[in-house]
Amino acid sequence: MTAVFTAGSEDPTYIQAAKDVSAEAQAVGMTVTYYEVPGAGHVGDALTGGLQEGFTVMYPVLGLSAK
Repeated sequence: MTAVFTAGSEDPTYIQAAKDVSAEAQAVGMTVTYYEVPGAGHVGDALTGGLQEGFTVMYPVLGLSAK
């Protein structure tokens, strides 16, 4: 099982939440990627950057091509 957890680098509350959840997921054996979206807060850029990173990680896992 693969999971991607993201948070905006300017959103300390959700950074800690994403770190906590990703650590727990990894502890139970999941393959985990944690990514902080540079310069992003809680919405907008954080969502866009998080989705981009998520697709980057998940495409090969799902056997898809980004092209």
